[in-house]
Amino acid sequence: MPEKKKEQKPTAESVTAGTVPFPDSVLLIGSKLEYIPKFLRELDLQKHLCIGNLLDPTPPHWMRIRPFAIGKRLVTNGEYLKFFQARYEEAEEGGNEFFYDDPELWRMVWEDLNLQITQVTMAVLAEEGEVVEHEEVYHNAVNALDAYLTSLRMEMERLLLLQTGVYTRESSKSTGTQAIGFLKRPGKKTQRFEFTREKRLARLFSLIRLKLCKSIFQAPEREAGLEDDLIAESEDQYDDLAAVVGDIDYLLKNLRDQYLRAIDEQYRQAFIQNRHPVETMQFLQRFKLAIKKHKTLADPVAAHEIFYPRYWQRPGGERARSAIRGHRVRWEDLPIIGITLYEAAAYTVWLSETTGLDVSLPSEFEYERAASWGLKNGRIDPASDEKLIVEPCRKSVLPWEGTKDFNFYFGREGSINANKQKEYARLLNATGRKINGESIDQILGFGWQWTLDRFNESERKYNRFENPNYPVFTDIEVACAGKEDEALTVYEYEPYRSLESAYFVVRGAPDVIGGAGLTTRRFAVFPLRGYRNISFRIVIRPEDAGGDGL
Repeated sequence: MPEKKKEQKPTAESVTAGTVPFPDSVLLIGSKLEYIPKFLRELDLQKHLCIGNLLDPTPPHWMRIRPFAIGKRLVTNGEYLKFFQARYEEAEEGGNEFFYDDPELWRMVWEDLNLQITQVTMAVLAEEGEVVEHEEVYHNAVNALDAYLTSLRMEMERLLLLQTGVYTRESSKSTGTQAIGFLKRPGKKTQRFEFTREKRLARLFSLIRLKLCKSIFQAPEREAGLEDDLIAESEDQYDDLAAVVGDIDYLLKNLRDQYLRAIDEQYRQAFIQNRHPVETMQFLQRFKLAIKKHKTLADPVAAHEIFYPRYWQRPGGERARSAIRGHRVRWEDLPIIGITLYEAAAYTVWLSETTGLDVSLPSEFEYERAASWGLKNGRIDPASDEKLIVEPCRKSVLPWEGTKDFNFYFGREGSINANKQKEYARLLNATGRKINGESIDQILGFGWQWTLDRFNESERKYNRFENPNYPVFTDIEVACAGKEDEALTVYEYEPYRSLESAYFVVRGAPDVIGGAGLTTRRFAVFPLRGYRNISFRIVIRPEDAGGDGL
């Protein structure tokens, strides 16, 4: 039998070769209409594009951005698969690198990277059409996987309890949702009892957390009273595997009914035909497959059996694909989709540990630097005696600036799910930009991308940079077109990291918003979900990128 070929681990050289470097720079974040080139302002009047309205939420601020290198392309299925499968190599070699089932990895992503969320308030429909607030609290989550389980349970609570028309704010006890159960205990008579959807949901997620304890808790054997806390010796305890499967099937049926009521009409048929998967239902189905494979409730379940990307058909990442005449793009070469912010961040932690590089997700401004500015513009060169010229109008605000086809952006922009070779090549060409001969692909109109910045609902205009606590540089000898010989106020860019915000910013796809979209349009999403149209790219920062001053 031929020996299985070992996957090649990424190296510092191979990872760095897939990035484009940017130097220390002074650049503009945001913009306004007077900075737009004259021909675009004329086009704005002719086509009624309302560019001024698009730019209004982001008034300009001059920022200093540290050197970094950004990935030429989005991270692919094949690249993420190496991280996903690293656990096998670690088990064989006894190495110390992070791997997918390592609870320390998910704790680090949740806490050390400052990506945790504390709580989020959701508006839900209760009895008689009344809207009530439902708080999701994450204070007790020990890591990102634990928080993800909490978020799934909360969503199911909202659907199964809050939106059934029987929920009240005084009590979450429901009526009319009871079912009959039978509990068998060794040496005792079979007991008949009643329990509600709420109890079914609570005991199922207690069991899920217990089965995943080796992937969630750093020292599960030391967690005092863990089993007693999670599954109490009561009439609600599971007797066998069939009871667990019964609860899952019961919840799946009820979730399906609730989603059919709530889902958008355009997705209804796709949902019915299983072409529009819903994350909560997909998770329950995966967990059911995992425990049935183990055949006994005594066996633990590993994270990789359930948490692999939402649109991978099975943990190995292989999908049946039609390769008629080689017209299909290889699955390994397509961008990874269907992963949460934390799963994307976990990949960067693993890559940092594997290569020795400082790898992370990009900040909002690092993405905007790559998408909107040329390499040389705004560069800080301490060795040069020339006065630095920074011109606001050089920033590419709209995606068709330069060589792009204007009409292309009034139709459907590039899809992250393109899988035919010709279509994929066309989209790469249409959504990339050249930087000193190097192309950064999939950056305009291809799909949303995770960033490290949280979304501040009360601060849509970057006014946080005017806070006196931010480092500000006013003594730089910089001339700006239209403000010759006038010193600029330059702010040190820092991602917005306040724990008060439970939503993170994605950047990239302009989408169709009344016609044209901004190349650097921002959008906020919940980080504990995997989305079909969100991927990510990596950023590498040099060790000395955090020096003081300019």
